[in-house]
Amino acid sequence: MRRDGEVLVGEPAEAVPAWEWAPEIQVRFVGADGTERFGPLARYWAEPFEHASPARNFTAFKGQKNFTGEYWVATSRSLVGYES
Repeated sequence: MRRDGEVLVGEPAEAVPAWEWAPEIQVRFVGADGTERFGPLARYWAEPFEHASPARNFTAFKGQKNFTGEYWVATSRSLVGYES
């Protein structure tokens, strides 16, 4: 194998969980049980965020320049709110 700078070409990269690369990232969310949670991402890494409550409501009003609504997501088998 040849060296290309300091990287040995052809060797696989080390598999490391994503949260280990950014331990300072904090998350705040309301879980499916209605409890607000706040803390490091590593603590909540296994939390099913797709079941968390929305951070805010999507409101609609006359003359609005963007669109709000819901769409069906097959992976979580639920409606997900959006705002364009």
